[in-house]
Amino acid sequence: MQSDIRFAFSLADQFEASADFRSSRGKRYSLSFLLNRAACAMMCGAQGFVQIAEWICAQPRSKLRLLGR
Repeated sequence: MQSDIRFAFSLADQFEASADFRSSRGKRYSLSFLLNRAACAMMCGAQGFVQIAEWICAQPRSKLRLLGR
């Protein structure tokens, strides 16, 4: 059985393609960087901004680097 899907994109690819409408002033991280980490945190059970931030802070830098820049 052959799939009709012509292109397969990862979630990270979709985040990378997302337009970032934030102003450049004070922007430390790319939108794809933030969305990637937030998605991982939510898949691990984080609910809401505080739990997402806590999950990200609890991860070693080496693990976060594996998720992209």
